Amino acid sequence: FCFFASVALVLSGLAFSEPGSLAVFAGFHAARWPGRLERLLVGGTEVWLDGANNLEGGRALARALDAQGIDGGVLVFGALADKPYGPLLDLLAPRFGARVYTEPGGRKPAPLDALAALHPGACEPEPAVALQRALRLAGNGGRVLVTGSLYLVGTVRSLLLGRAPGDPALGL
Repeated sequence: FCFFASVALVLSGLAFSEPGSLAVFAGFHAARWPGRLERLLVGGTEVWLDGANNLEGGRALARALDAQGIDGGVLVFGALADKPYGPLLDLLAPRFGARVYTEPGGRKPAPLDALAALHPGACEPEPAVALQRALRLAGNGGRVLVTGSLYLVGTVRSLLLGRAPGDPALGL
């Protein structure tokens, strides 16, 4: 946050010592971005949502998982065919004991059989079914991470919050 707060201060013309600069830092600290390392509880199961859809986003997600002490659980992964899903999946899949692959909406999805060929897992084309399967696999007290596409995260977030999917993609 410090980097972004510093950039905001420079762009705003505020000096670091001015009273308004504290508000900028406080604002960045309190900022929340739905679908970016967002934690929801479903019964006794943690469901983490992160829209990482490229390798840079995946690396940031991996660092955040490490910082949170998140290891293991069930990965729900779906990506668009035009995204670099192989390297992203190579980075994240080994962290999870079980994987469920699904198809995000939006544009043409990555083929489920191609995802499963990279790292074995179950294939459920429908995100709602994939989520239910992952919740069963994780069990009470377990953990599920949903990632690979903002479209997927938005659909799952809408399902979990009981909202109709729509625009914006994160089911806000």
